[in-house]
Amino acid sequence: MNMIRKKRMFSKIFGLLLSLLLLSVLTAQVIFAADVFGSDKHIKIGLDCENCHETAKVDAGAEVGMAKCLSCHGPYERLAKRTEKMSRNPHANPHYGDLDCNECHHGHSADKNYCASCHRK
Repeated sequence: MNMIRKKRMFSKIFGLLLSLLLLSVLTAQVIFAADVFGSDKHIKIGLDCENCHETAKVDAGAEVGMAKCLSCHGPYERLAKRTEKMSRNPHANPHYGDLDCNECHHGHSADKNYCASCHRK
């Protein structure tokens, strides 16, 4: 009888600890997502996850398709016009045509200068 009680107690404690661990992981993901997106310029203008991602349940690092970016930011030609005063216009380059937005822009993190991978100052 004593052994059965110990097993039940162990099972209850193990279940409780496992539940707490799962809750901690889920809470950390929500806090991290809110922190990352909270400083993003998209949320500052009133957008939420579903405006860019098809669903709010997005895997970490999931890219947004180029068509979705261009549906708000306009066609590539308009982007080239907006950035024409840059020393090297990234939206009007002779190498790639319409380069995928995700090559330079990563949504919730700093942009990457894709051109600089070959062109040095």
